[in-house]
Amino acid sequence: MRHSIQKLDNGLTLIELSGRLDVAGSAAVDLPVSSACGGARNVIVDMSGVEFLASIGIRLLLSGAKLVKRRGGLLVLVAPHEQVAQTIEMSGLAGVLPMADDMAQAHEMIDGAAA
Repeated sequence: MRHSIQKLDNGLTLIELSGRLDVAGSAAVDLPVSSACGGARNVIVDMSGVEFLASIGIRLLLSGAKLVKRRGGLLVLVAPHEQVAQTIEMSGLAGVLPMADDMAQAHEMIDGAAA
């Protein structure tokens, strides 16, 4: 699992993930993702490179979403592969882990949540 974290304008953090969010992948990015979410107002997670999402990966994303929510912000997943999106939807967590088709839609979701 590879990751990249960038702090953007207005307290927005972009996290890019690629690989498999399984046991090994989640362990590899747990600390950096948690730290980034703990210090951010809003987070966009680019999921376009995530090929597989296991329950432990969902747990990692949920933890990040909760950290961001405590600050009054929103965590949005961008461009998940169909299988990854289906996993989130079937788990009943699409409301807690909102998904956007692209960066523009993610920004709109964050702006709408702040209004």
